[in-house]
Amino acid sequence: MVVFKRLLNSRFSSDLIFSYGSQGIVILAGFFQLYFINRFFGIEVFGQFSIIVATIGIFSSIVTARSSEAVTRFLKREEINANFSNAKLVIVIGLVVDTTAALLLLALSYFVSTWFADLFLKDSTLWFELFLYAFVVFFGFLKGTFIGVLQAKEKFKIINVLGALTATFNVVFIYIAYIAFGNSLKLLIFAFIASSFLSTLLASFVFYYIYRVDYVRVSVNINMHLIKEYWNFNIKTFLSSSLKAGNQNIESLVIGYFVSAQAVGLYQTLKKLVSPIAIAVQPLALLTYPKMIRYFEKGTVSKIQSLVVGITKFVLVFSIVFILTISMILEPIMSIMEVEFELSYLYYFYVMSLTMVFAAMQWWARPFANTVNPMYSINMNLFATIYQLIVLASFTYIWGVLGAIWALFLLQLTLAIIWFYLGKRCVSKSLHSLLS
Repeated sequence: MVVFKRLLNSRFSSDLIFSYGSQGIVILAGFFQLYFINRFFGIEVFGQFSIIVATIGIFSSIVTARSSEAVTRFLKREEINANFSNAKLVIVIGLVVDTTAALLLLALSYFVSTWFADLFLKDSTLWFELFLYAFVVFFGFLKGTFIGVLQAKEKFKIINVLGALTATFNVVFIYIAYIAFGNSLKLLIFAFIASSFLSTLLASFVFYYIYRVDYVRVSVNINMHLIKEYWNFNIKTFLSSSLKAGNQNIESLVIGYFVSAQAVGLYQTLKKLVSPIAIAVQPLALLTYPKMIRYFEKGTVSKIQSLVVGITKFVLVFSIVFILTISMILEPIMSIMEVEFELSYLYYFYVMSLTMVFAAMQWWARPFANTVNPMYSINMNLFATIYQLIVLASFTYIWGVLGAIWALFLLQLTLAIIWFYLGKRCVSKSLHSLLS
């Protein structure tokens, strides 16, 4: 708790307050996005859109580079050691990997989109809409190294401004698409493409400014040891990210396959209403990752535990207050979006809220694993993927949407227990090695 209290009186506190201000904009924009899509495009189109997002998520998991994490990890280390030639090499590697992965994503999406559209959307003619959405992720891939550099430089306020602008762009372009052109699925996807492109363009301007000031005059030496080290780390985060990206939103595909696109729309509507819990913890991983690296490099792993425990208490308090507040106004919210309310939806909401709470309690897991042992994330995401392919699919086949909701609740409860066990064991080992 000492470490946590010091953070509250440091720059971390300022960054955290600013982050929550920008996350407030993200949450508000997310509500308007949900409202516009359901109100103007309809819950079935929202369901189709959710299935497309999940499908492209599978494609991206096959080629994802997750450069932001590797760039942050190695750029931060090389700058701590004042080795700026190596630091510039890290940036160059990240840019090459990002571009390659983005192009591979487009190629993969183009060649298999017809088959996936027929399998999950039950309509092969929607292959073009599925392929179009790949451009949203394409621009996101290109932004990976830009964000990694900003995170290593601890430019958290800039990252949060970019996030808030992206969420705002989504809403603006969705509204423009509807008012100016209509309410088709294709137009909805074009709105997200425009938002993703503009967000990446702004991030590239910020990155270029930092690069010009800090690295444009620095020469690059080909350090094969660093390249090998970066490659080994990136392979581990690639496997972890691939599994994580593949199992995220897989429930949309499962519900769409066993139930219907409209059921996916209902599920995603409720999920979006509890998503502010997840959005609220996003800045925590962003802000603490460089600090975890610093503690680990200096051999003070026990400080990570103090950091995690102190912040998690606040996460729980916020989650409880938020759930109780939304539950009291759930019916009018859904009525505003012109979604017919049923009493069972409140039951769904409570179970999904608890699921989100257990997921939010794992806010620290990925930066912790990337700092200490990336194999932790690989193993956990492998377990989550296998679980969803077997248990989630079985529960959904038997009990429909309710089965999917309960299967995900049990998954997040199990993951939270395992992660806290791994964290405690790691700290115990660190203290034992110091004493011996």
